[in-house]
Amino acid sequence: MQCESNQKAIFIKSDKDPKLAQVGLMFRPQHDLINLRDENKQMQVLRDAFHDFGWEAKKILELMSDSNDFYFDSVTQVKMRSWTKGRIALVGDAGYCPSPFSGQGSNLALVGAYILAGELKTAEGNYKLAFNCYNELLHSFVEANQEFGAWVRKSFLVSVELSERSCRRTIK
Repeated sequence: MQCESNQKAIFIKSDKDPKLAQVGLMFRPQHDLINLRDENKQMQVLRDAFHDFGWEAKKILELMSDSNDFYFDSVTQVKMRSWTKGRIALVGDAGYCPSPFSGQGSNLALVGAYILAGELKTAEGNYKLAFNCYNELLHSFVEANQEFGAWVRKSFLVSVELSERSCRRTIK
């Protein structure tokens, strides 16, 4: 089940045990949520964001504190000029995750690993040369995929007001 309203969404699913539900709350914050590591503060951010959501949000927020597997995270991108330092090279999400919303993470990881391996072989042991080529060859491809990830993120939670009645009709 899913209900969305004004750049917010609640997802509920149940797998094997019909008495247990998994709930996902997604929203676009009005300000940066920097270094938010305290679980109680994370829950308060969700309460503040969804207090006026309607639907089953009030009950979900009440039960949230009883959860034994609460998880809070953000969808972000880290953009780096270089994916190498010294003798270390980053590949895939560690270096250039475009966004979970883009669906391009595996694609980028495979292409990046392929290019890195090819450049290491071509450089015949000169990892500095291989790393420079790896960074140069991959940058435009990574940037295009990161831009796509940012576009998908912006269009994922659209600004649309739905009434509680509309949400209930959508789920049935």
